[in-house]
Amino acid sequence: MHFEYIADATANGIMNVAIETMTPVLFGVLTVLNKEQAIVRSTGTGNEGLSWGKSAVEMGLARMSAMGAFSAKVQYCADCTSHPPRACLLACSRG
Repeated sequence: MHFEYIADATANGIMNVAIETMTPVLFGVLTVLNKEQAIVRSTGTGNEGLSWGKSAVEMGLARMSAMGAFSAKVQYCADCTSHPPRACLLACSRG
């Protein structure tokens, strides 16, 4: 079926992103056979997106904790003094 090709390609892409960036990535794609399944899985008590979002936050917090983000004092960019050095690439491009 068509959705199987989409799901496989998406899973491979997400896996590659996770491997290349060493960042946890969630697979949050609904694979459905019809519109009714999509509605059930994306609304109300069956909303899969809500559980994926919660999982993403939990994974991010766990990773930050494992990397010591909550216990060490944050060191800021020497040029900007407004954000951590790794964020400098995104915040001011001076990294």
